[in-house]
Amino acid sequence: MGVGEGEHARRLLKNTNIFYTGIDISMKTLNVADKRLQPFKGRYELKKDNANNLSFKDNTFDAVFCAATLHHMEKPFQMISEMARVLKSGGRLALMEPNWIYPTNIGFMLFLKEDKNMWLMRRNNFFKWLKEAGLRNIDVENLIYTPPAPRFFIPVYNFIDRICHGIPLIRRCSLMLLGSGVK
Repeated sequence: MGVGEGEHARRLLKNTNIFYTGIDISMKTLNVADKRLQPFKGRYELKKDNANNLSFKDNTFDAVFCAATLHHMEKPFQMISEMARVLKSGGRLALMEPNWIYPTNIGFMLFLKEDKNMWLMRRNNFFKWLKEAGLRNIDVENLIYTPPAPRFFIPVYNFIDRICHGIPLIRRCSLMLLGSGVK
């Protein structure tokens, strides 16, 4: 869900033997992803689709992964419901989203219109949304994660993560949250 330019897809394909189906609303980013994924030709399919109303049948996928897309949605739960709908029974759904309380994320949320719903990316919302979507074995954790871009900012992310995880009172102030559950 929200394949973007395909960086996460590339990592998944490089480190697993899966067949990957990626969707995004933007043909521009899908074209970039297609170029990035060429070494894995035959192991992936990219499709323009709407995450709030997927064109796939119920119980289509063994696993569904969404990275840094949910916070762009007006109704995040609607997207999670669609992900759960297309997930097979026993399959895992995983969400990786910016943690709203991380210092740089607060700045993005305040100044970038497309990130305005980042404040909804909270541990308790992940638990609530995944449970309401009918998932079980739900887990939400803070994730130390360094995004691949912009490259010049990587040392700053790493520095802030190290500081935050070293102070017990603000340990939950990670750059990203990772939530998952089983259908």
